Amino acid sequence: MPATTRRQGPGVAWFAAVGILVAAIGVSTLTPPIANAALRVALGRALDTADIRVSAVAWPPPALWWGQVDVLAVTARHVRVGTLDVDAFDATLNRVLFDPGALYAGRALVIRSLGTGIARVTVTQEAMAALLAAQPSLRDVAVALRDGRVSLGATVSLLGASLRATGSGRLALRGDTAVDLVLDRLMVGGMPLPETFAAAVTRSVNPVLDVRSLPFSLHLTGVTVAAGRAMLQAAAGHE
Repeated sequence: MPATTRRQGPGVAWFAAVGILVAAIGVSTLTPPIANAALRVALGRALDTADIRVSAVAWPPPALWWGQVDVLAVTARHVRVGTLDVDAFDATLNRVLFDPGALYAGRALVIRSLGTGIARVTVTQEAMAALLAAQPSLRDVAVALRDGRVSLGATVSLLGASLRATGSGRLALRGDTAVDLVLDRLMVGGMPLPETFAAAVTRSVNPVLDVRSLPFSLHLTGVTVAAGRAMLQAAAGHE
């Protein structure tokens, strides 16, 4: 009578391979949400907002654990940059290397190197008016932004007198971290303000926007004015 052949089931090596595969899939699946949550907390603190979305993409996904991001996208609203209230902040950054210990243990984003990046900062005319109203020489400030121009109305303190002044001008970059208000016209009671006084008012309000405390060492590359808002374009890193 022939001997019965015993059928062999999956071996230890097979179970080990399946276990490694399952673990790898689990790590790949869980890593991005964990990293995004940590980045969201860190950037929310840096930008002083809870209204923020973050997407970090890396390949392989576990590279996020050792601080490597291929593409980092950030969208935030109601951001605080120094003394400036920013309506919206959007950034897309490439080839970001960060300190993983600082992020995952301390919820702080410490950038070690950055490839390239672009960003946009949106400031409303109401935020700009509030910023100007904080100047000791100005009260009752109103600002209108439209079609590349800035219209300004304010009560100005000059030589001990309070005068209602109106003006118009444009926004211009000052270096790569600030924006000046350049007034083409400044009038009181329908008459042009003397040049000396106009220059004093201009000096007192500039730079009108200061964004030195933006993350990622962003530097300004342009500014545009549309209906009710100013949009600052910025870049980061190097090719």
